[in-house]
Amino acid sequence: MCARASGRVEVAGVQLASGDCGAAIRQRLAYVPEDRLGVGLAPGLDASENVVLKAFRGRRFGRWPMLRLSSVRESAREFLERFHVKGRPGSLILKLFGRHA
Repeated sequence: MCARASGRVEVAGVQLASGDCGAAIRQRLAYVPEDRLGVGLAPGLDASENVVLKAFRGRRFGRWPMLRLSSVRESAREFLERFHVKGRPGSLILKLFGRHA
């Protein structure tokens, strides 16, 4: 994340420090790139693998380096349901979204 050129970012009335990725993550702020398939997702990986890419060090999926695959799959299921995507945690992102991701 680059420092912003101007303006400010507030979450629930709290201003975030420019370029502070940790603060943004703690506030559940995310960047969604326009080209999600080319930049934001790994099309050659399945939904479970994409879910865990940025969160594997947290305790939600186990303790590094061991991951609880059942937790990873359940999280992927929840994301697919939340965004109304028809597929399974083991479905390749490219097959789920094609070039429209």
